Amino acid sequence: MEEVHDWMTKRGLPSKLRMQIRKHYQEEWIADTEASEEVHVMEEMPDALRREVSYTVNRKIFETLGFVHDFPLSEQMSIAAVMTPQQLPAGADMCKAGDVADCLWVLHRGSVAKRGTAGHKPQVISAPALLGETALLQELDGQHQYRSCELW
Repeated sequence: MEEVHDWMTKRGLPSKLRMQIRKHYQEEWIADTEASEEVHVMEEMPDALRREVSYTVNRKIFETLGFVHDFPLSEQMSIAAVMTPQQLPAGADMCKAGDVADCLWVLHRGSVAKRGTAGHKPQVISAPALLGETALLQELDGQHQYRSCELW
């Protein structure tokens, strides 16, 4: 944080803008710390235990969303086992128009706002939700902005 403070001082930024920058970095660092702790704990587990823990964490949301309800339990557990937790601070960008849509997100907590083209209101999606190419990029040209949330 000292490096950011020095940079803001050097640039002569007004105090209101400095406060916004500090808040952004504090939220971002907290989210990064929480997510990396969870990832570290999960990576330390043997594969079989990781599958079971991941499935337990995601089971209720799988049932609510119903997107894997026809899959055998072993496949649901395999899907859960490869999911990676992420914590995002308010205002973080997960993707932008033109990004390769190579994954899906399961929104556990919080809400996500997707920004459309000029003149269109942002659409807010709240947890639980399945997010991906069709949910995020369909008919949108602009950058997508998200609110504070927990994803797997």
